[in-house]
Amino acid sequence: PVHSEGCKNPCTIPMLERAFAQASLVFYGSVTENVESSFTNQLTFQVLRIWKGESAPVIVVTAHGDTCDPLGDNAKVGDKVLIFAVLENPRDEVEGAKLKTGYCDGSVKFEWKVKEEQYFPKLDELSREK
Repeated sequence: PVHSEGCKNPCTIPMLERAFAQASLVFYGSVTENVESSFTNQLTFQVLRIWKGESAPVIVVTAHGDTCDPLGDNAKVGDKVLIFAVLENPRDEVEGAKLKTGYCDGSVKFEWKVKEEQYFPKLDELSREK
């Protein structure tokens, strides 16, 4: 599927298996805060479910601050989001490290047309395989 269709640089979202393999942390959470700055947004999530990485009750992730990112300016408090995050500095450990998302990392905001049932069974399977 293509994401960011109205943007200058549309991208193809990776297959779920590839997105999972490339991510440092894969979780489903509810947005509790979205702090905007000039080019990024700092999103705070209450973690509802985690498939990969260290669990924590609250996780902060940096997203691009524009409408082309499924998060960024589009994320509102209360939104449920599936996040494929990577470390900002790959040498860091996940716990306490800064995490970020990208335009084409596979992160998805769940809305009426995108449902958990489309993703959770496959993520359960992938997390058992690792």
